[in-house]
Amino acid sequence: VIDFFSQQKVQNIILIILFLSIIIWTSSIRLSNVPLLKDSTTGKYIPLALDPFYFLRLAETINSEGSLPEYDLMRYPSLKVGFSQEILPQAIIFLYKGANIFGEYSLQQIDILSPVVFYILGMILFFLLIWSLTSNKWLAFLSSGFLAVIPPYLYRTMAGFSDHEAIGMFAFFFTLLVLSLSLKYLEKLKKINWQLILLSLILAFSTIFSLLSWGGIAKFLFMIIPLSFLLIWLIESKNKGSNSLLPHLIFYLIWVVFTLIFGEFFSYSSIILIKGYLLSTSGILTLFLAIFFPINYFFEKYFLKKVNKKLQQYPLLTSGVITLFLGTIFFSIFVGNLGDLLSQIGGRLLQPFGAGRVGLTVAENAQPYLIDWFSQIGKVVVWIFYLGMLFLGFDISKGIKKKKEKRFFFASWIILISSL
Repeated sequence: VIDFFSQQKVQNIILIILFLSIIIWTSSIRLSNVPLLKDSTTGKYIPLALDPFYFLRLAETINSEGSLPEYDLMRYPSLKVGFSQEILPQAIIFLYKGANIFGEYSLQQIDILSPVVFYILGMILFFLLIWSLTSNKWLAFLSSGFLAVIPPYLYRTMAGFSDHEAIGMFAFFFTLLVLSLSLKYLEKLKKINWQLILLSLILAFSTIFSLLSWGGIAKFLFMIIPLSFLLIWLIESKNKGSNSLLPHLIFYLIWVVFTLIFGEFFSYSSIILIKGYLLSTSGILTLFLAIFFPINYFFEKYFLKKVNKKLQQYPLLTSGVITLFLGTIFFSIFVGNLGDLLSQIGGRLLQPFGAGRVGLTVAENAQPYLIDWFSQIGKVVVWIFYLGMLFLGFDISKGIKKKKEKRFFFASWIILISSL
């Protein structure tokens, strides 16, 4: 029996069956409220929250008129307010046309079912993402099981909650999966080739796809992606030197440039992307590294031996100072006062949700106190998360050679996680 179940094919079949069972079971939970979403006065299906009505109205307008008008006359007609640039209405239309190939469905019915469709697609990508990160398909299965039943995610992927969260998480998982696979490929790569260019283009496209699906979650990508490359750059440049990081440099620059180019194809002008995301307090690191990486690479390759010995000892610090100097000049000339940006960053650190009445009182902007995590997710899952983070810190500390530094790191990690 042990020999039979130890076979890779048998394990894969069992895993597929278990994973499909979880998806079918949790999808049935999400579809259980469909009979309650029919309006008794009109007989039509309606969403279960307020914002989804807006996206449904846009989908109905596109379906009846072929496209959206220039301005939304139902929102302050005198101010000429435009429509949302997110692609959820178009995605609903796409599902509506696809579903009617196999039967007759109303647009409203497809609208309330769309979150469950995006949930299923998102679960598959989440499984692949965790598998890529951990190289363990059973850990990916366990992680997917947790995500499938966590109450906040369950509610936002229920039938009827046809807001941008479901498609946004699907796009977000897709982008992180591309990033994970790209970093694994770059780790082994020594020369620039067409696969590197293709992966960077896919990452740029998936970033725009995430931005169009849910603009709020795309802001995290302009923190996660730059920080990932910065950590790799700092470690590898210390061990091997920046000369070995040319593929990373090319990949990162292609991602930044083509994210702006792809935005143009979807009515997101480069100016809007730069001002709204790349020059925001959350995304400024993206542009900073687009300047820092080339400066550090060319400084070490061509100018390191020409400067005095003190500067030769700190090439990363020297490159950082040069980048800050040039960035300050360009920012002051083309954007505005650098002091305003620094005050915004400081304000975000001290008051992440702002100090205005709307920002502090709207339900979806509620500050995530720890007690809310316990009430929404459950004590068991929160403590599993805490213990899991401790194990993760211990696993990272294995890569540190000196025992004193290893102990210091792990103690600092415990304090960091416990500070929650």
